[in-house]
Amino acid sequence: MTEPSFREQLRQRLERDRLEESQYRELEQMMSDASDTGTAKKGLSRRSFLTGLATAAGLAAVGIGAWNMQQSGPLGPETLSAEVLRNHQWLKPLDLTTQRFDQLAGYFTEGLDFELVPSQRIIDEQLTLEGGRYCSLGGIKAAQIVFRNAEGEMVTHYQTRYDPEAVKPVPRVDESETPIVMIRDEHRITLWRERGILMATAQRV
Repeated sequence: MTEPSFREQLRQRLERDRLEESQYRELEQMMSDASDTGTAKKGLSRRSFLTGLATAAGLAAVGIGAWNMQQSGPLGPETLSAEVLRNHQWLKPLDLTTQRFDQLAGYFTEGLDFELVPSQRIIDEQLTLEGGRYCSLGGIKAAQIVFRNAEGEMVTHYQTRYDPEAVKPVPRVDESETPIVMIRDEHRITLWRERGILMATAQRV
């Protein structure tokens, strides 16, 4: 399979960043002019090259900013599950190592505006606690709690304050609603609300 040209790769990248068509055309024309000049003069000057990069970066920033504006409003399961998976896969050192949940909950008391609660779903799975650290979920400060299952595989659990203005409705398991389960990159992501707290887990399938 032929590898896409630099121009095609740039088009795909800018389309992902949601640039307006007029912005892309402006950048494409600039590249075309630069290419023609380069053929005649055997390369762009350093100043022209840097100017081109700055223009491209500026256009990309505009596109990304517009995309972020379009994403304003409550976050849905797709966005939340992507954040959970990112936290799971890029695990940072734990802030506290302990096998006692009450000790872990006490540690997070000062940093969170709610108290961690032992989820019945976690209790039912009989996981072994390893510790926890601060992270974010839905743009809200959260606790990432690390467990191991009977096979020694890592399971990460997340708790944060549920804010209906930041996150779309999530099933409430304490009212017999079924959690949201999604498979992303060979991981099972589960989202639910319990006792007023937004919760999630991630583990490899």
